[in-house]
Amino acid sequence: MAKFKIIATLAGALALLGATQSFAAGGAALEHAEIEPGNIASLQRGARNFMNYCSGCHSAQYVRFSTIGKDLELSDEQLSENLMFNADKTFETIKVSMPEAAAERWFGVAPPDLSLIGRSKGADYIYSFLKGFYVQAESPTGVDNTVLAGTSMPHVLWELQGFQKAVFSEHTTTSSFATR
Repeated sequence: MAKFKIIATLAGALALLGATQSFAAGGAALEHAEIEPGNIASLQRGARNFMNYCSGCHSAQYVRFSTIGKDLELSDEQLSENLMFNADKTFETIKVSMPEAAAERWFGVAPPDLSLIGRSKGADYIYSFLKGFYVQAESPTGVDNTVLAGTSMPHVLWELQGFQKAVFSEHTTTSSFATR
Protein backbone atom coordinates (compact mmCIF):
# COMPACT_ATOMS: atom_id res chain seq x y z
CA MET A 1 0.00 0.00 0.00
CA ALA A 2 2.91 2.35 0.66
CA LYS A 3 4.01 2.23 -2.98
CA PHE A 4 0.58 3.48 -4.06
CA LYS A 5 0.83 6.38 -1.58
CA ILE A 6 4.15 7.29 -3.22
CA ILE A 7 2.52 7.21 -6.64
CA ALA A 8 -0.47 9.21 -5.38
CA THR A 9 1.93 11.77 -3.92
CA LEU A 10 3.74 12.06 -7.25
CA ALA A 11 0.40 12.36 -9.07
CA GLY A 12 -0.61 15.07 -6.63
CA ALA A 13 2.57 17.01 -7.26
CA LEU A 14 2.09 16.70 -11.01
CA ALA A 15 -1.53 17.84 -10.72
CA LEU A 16 -0.36 20.76 -8.58
CA LEU A 17 2.01 21.66 -11.40
CA GLY A 18 -1.01 21.75 -13.68
CA ALA A 19 -3.01 23.86 -11.21
CA THR A 20 -6.36 22.24 -12.09
CA GLN A 21 -7.82 18.79 -12.22
CA SER A 22 -9.98 17.72 -15.12
CA PHE A 23 -11.32 14.50 -16.57
CA ALA A 24 -9.39 12.46 -19.09
CA ALA A 25 -11.15 11.62 -22.31
CA GLY A 26 -11.59 7.97 -23.17
CA GLY A 27 -9.18 5.14 -22.37
CA ALA A 28 -9.10 2.90 -19.34
CA ALA A 29 -11.19 3.48 -16.24
CA LEU A 30 -9.27 5.82 -13.97
CA GLU A 31 -8.61 5.22 -10.30
CA HIS A 32 -9.14 8.05 -7.84
CA ALA A 33 -5.81 9.45 -6.68
CA GLU A 34 -6.99 10.45 -3.19
CA ILE A 35 -4.81 13.56 -3.09
CA GLU A 36 -4.67 15.46 0.18
CA PRO A 37 -4.05 19.10 -0.87
CA GLY A 38 -3.47 20.12 2.76
CA ASN A 39 -0.77 17.50 3.35
CA ILE A 40 2.25 19.69 2.56
CA ALA A 41 4.81 17.03 3.54
CA SER A 42 3.24 14.58 1.10
CA LEU A 43 3.22 17.16 -1.70
CA GLN A 44 6.85 18.03 -0.93
CA ARG A 45 7.76 14.33 -1.35
CA GLY A 46 5.83 14.35 -4.62
CA ALA A 47 7.83 17.35 -5.84
CA ARG A 48 11.03 15.56 -4.85
CA ASN A 49 9.94 12.43 -6.71
CA PHE A 50 8.99 14.48 -9.77
CA MET A 51 12.42 16.07 -9.88
CA ASN A 52 14.17 12.72 -9.33
CA TYR A 53 12.10 10.47 -11.59
CA CYS A 54 10.43 12.71 -14.19
CA SER A 55 12.34 15.93 -14.86
CA GLY A 56 15.21 14.21 -16.63
CA CYS A 57 12.90 13.62 -19.59
CA HIS A 58 9.86 15.87 -18.96
CA SER A 59 9.73 19.60 -18.57
CA ALA A 60 7.14 21.60 -16.65
CA GLN A 61 7.87 24.83 -18.46
CA TYR A 62 4.78 26.63 -17.17
CA VAL A 63 5.76 26.21 -13.53
CA ARG A 64 8.28 28.39 -11.72
CA PHE A 65 10.35 27.03 -8.85
CA SER A 66 9.24 30.04 -6.81
CA THR A 67 5.61 28.95 -7.20
CA ILE A 68 6.49 25.46 -6.00
CA GLY A 69 8.31 26.99 -3.05
CA LYS A 70 5.34 29.17 -2.12
CA ASP A 71 2.73 26.40 -2.55
CA LEU A 72 4.82 23.80 -0.70
CA GLU A 73 6.15 26.13 1.99
CA LEU A 74 9.80 25.73 0.93
CA SER A 75 12.46 28.41 1.32
CA ASP A 76 14.62 29.48 -1.62
CA GLU A 77 17.49 27.59 0.02
CA GLN A 78 15.43 24.39 0.29
CA LEU A 79 14.37 24.75 -3.36
CA SER A 80 17.95 25.27 -4.48
CA GLU A 81 19.37 22.37 -2.46
CA ASN A 82 16.62 19.81 -3.11
CA LEU A 83 14.75 20.54 -6.33
CA MET A 84 16.68 22.82 -8.65
CA PHE A 85 19.03 20.44 -10.47
CA ASN A 86 19.27 22.36 -13.75
CA ALA A 87 18.25 25.90 -12.77
CA ASP A 88 20.01 28.71 -10.96
CA LYS A 89 17.24 31.16 -10.00
CA THR A 90 13.92 30.43 -8.33
CA PHE A 91 12.00 32.43 -10.97
CA GLU A 92 13.11 29.92 -13.64
CA THR A 93 10.79 27.21 -14.88
CA ILE A 94 11.37 23.46 -14.87
CA LYS A 95 13.27 22.64 -18.03
CA VAL A 96 14.04 19.18 -19.31
CA SER A 97 17.59 17.92 -18.95
CA MET A 98 17.46 15.64 -22.00
CA PRO A 99 18.14 17.21 -25.41
CA GLU A 100 15.00 17.07 -27.59
CA ALA A 101 16.84 15.43 -30.52
CA ALA A 102 18.11 12.66 -28.25
CA ALA A 103 14.63 12.12 -26.82
CA GLU A 104 13.14 11.77 -30.29
CA ARG A 105 15.87 9.31 -31.27
CA TRP A 106 15.44 7.22 -28.10
CA PHE A 107 11.66 7.34 -27.68
CA GLY A 108 10.39 8.24 -31.15
CA VAL A 109 8.93 11.48 -29.81
CA ALA A 110 10.01 14.11 -27.31
CA PRO A 111 8.32 13.52 -23.91
CA PRO A 112 5.46 15.98 -23.27
CA ASP A 113 5.59 18.90 -20.89
CA LEU A 114 3.99 17.64 -17.68
CA SER A 115 2.55 20.98 -16.59
CA LEU A 116 0.25 20.66 -19.62
CA ILE A 117 -0.59 17.01 -18.86
CA GLY A 118 -1.46 17.98 -15.28
CA ARG A 119 -3.80 20.69 -16.53
CA SER A 120 -5.47 18.72 -19.29
CA LYS A 121 -5.74 15.25 -17.76
CA GLY A 122 -5.77 15.76 -13.98
CA ALA A 123 -4.49 13.81 -11.00
CA ASP A 124 -6.61 10.68 -11.54
CA TYR A 125 -5.21 10.24 -15.06
CA ILE A 126 -1.62 10.74 -13.88
CA TYR A 127 -2.10 8.37 -10.93
CA SER A 128 -3.69 5.67 -13.10
CA PHE A 129 -1.03 6.10 -15.79
CA LEU A 130 1.82 5.77 -13.28
CA LYS A 131 0.21 2.63 -11.81
CA GLY A 132 -0.71 1.22 -15.22
CA PHE A 133 2.66 -0.15 -16.36
CA TYR A 134 2.88 -3.88 -16.98
CA VAL A 135 5.50 -6.22 -18.48
CA GLN A 136 5.18 -6.48 -22.26
CA ALA A 137 8.11 -8.33 -23.82
CA GLU A 138 7.29 -7.13 -27.36
CA SER A 139 7.55 -3.46 -26.38
CA PRO A 140 10.87 -1.68 -27.03
CA THR A 141 10.92 -0.61 -23.36
CA GLY A 142 9.78 -4.01 -22.06
CA VAL A 143 6.56 -2.52 -20.68
CA ASP A 144 3.25 -1.13 -21.86
CA ASN A 145 0.53 0.82 -20.09
CA THR A 146 -3.14 0.15 -19.49
CA VAL A 147 -4.04 3.86 -19.67
CA LEU A 148 -1.93 4.82 -22.70
CA ALA A 149 -1.37 1.72 -24.78
CA GLY A 150 1.79 1.81 -26.86
CA THR A 151 3.44 4.44 -24.69
CA SER A 152 7.12 4.91 -25.43
CA MET A 153 7.83 5.81 -21.80
CA PRO A 154 9.77 3.26 -19.77
CA HIS A 155 8.50 2.26 -16.32
CA VAL A 156 10.62 4.73 -14.36
CA LEU A 157 8.96 3.94 -11.02
CA TRP A 158 9.73 0.21 -11.15
CA GLU A 159 12.01 0.50 -8.12
CA LEU A 160 9.11 1.88 -6.09
CA GLN A 161 6.30 -0.16 -7.59
CA GLY A 162 7.88 -3.31 -8.96
CA PHE A 163 6.89 -4.94 -12.22
CA GLN A 164 3.33 -6.08 -12.81
CA LYS A 165 1.85 -8.60 -15.19
CA ALA A 166 -1.36 -7.67 -16.90
CA VAL A 167 -4.34 -9.98 -16.74
CA PHE A 168 -6.80 -9.23 -19.49
CA SER A 169 -10.11 -10.94 -19.89
CA GLU A 170 -12.78 -10.64 -22.50
CA HIS A 171 -16.24 -9.78 -21.38
CA THR A 172 -19.14 -10.33 -23.67
CA THR A 173 -22.61 -9.24 -23.00
CA THR A 174 -25.70 -10.58 -24.63
CA SER A 175 -28.61 -8.28 -24.99
CA SER A 176 -32.05 -9.72 -25.01
CA PHE A 177 -34.76 -7.92 -26.85
CA ALA A 178 -38.40 -8.37 -26.14
CA THR A 179 -40.34 -9.71 -29.07
CA ARG A 180 -43.91 -8.82 -29.80
